[in-house]
Amino acid sequence: MPSVSTTDALAAQWIKPSDISTILFILGGDVVQKAFSLGTGKVYIPVCFSFGCAAYAFIALVGIIGDGRLLSPSDYACKVLNLGSEYVRESRNFVLGRLLRDLEAIESRRAGRKDENSDYSLRISVYEAQWNGNAPTEFSWSHIHLIGAVVTLIQFGLALVPLVINRSWSVLLITAAGTVLVQWTGLLPQ
Repeated sequence: MPSVSTTDALAAQWIKPSDISTILFILGGDVVQKAFSLGTGKVYIPVCFSFGCAAYAFIALVGIIGDGRLLSPSDYACKVLNLGSEYVRESRNFVLGRLLRDLEAIESRRAGRKDENSDYSLRISVYEAQWNGNAPTEFSWSHIHLIGAVVTLIQFGLALVPLVINRSWSVLLITAAGTVLVQWTGLLPQ
């Protein structure tokens, strides 16, 4: 059996990607779905066009046909209580689950420091929702949005290479169409 060097194997994958594209299709859809779940309904979603977007299209299609939801299911179980009406229900909201999961992690770190408020067996937190004065299309830019914009610009720069070298504009067209579709999908109310 002939021995193939690592360099030759990697070069062959760059020329004809077969193994890595399968892995990216399998893993990418969940990553893109979680990214959309964290910031949907905005003018700009920091999600770049990738293999995961194609896989996400199938996940979204199954979600719409199945339970009618595009968002990821909550990965953190919690109950929501309305103290005014005494209404209790399980939360299936992805964003609320992530918020409470992160708050629990912060409290766990504080409990490790042993201050006077850290010794409790049950913690009840009461939060009151505030109305967001921003319209759905208005938001404040964060470093995540800036990184997403930079990566998108890098993608377009790389897509220009085949146009400059071979006069082949198909890669640029696919990248532009994919980016427009990704941003359009992010504008959908979830």
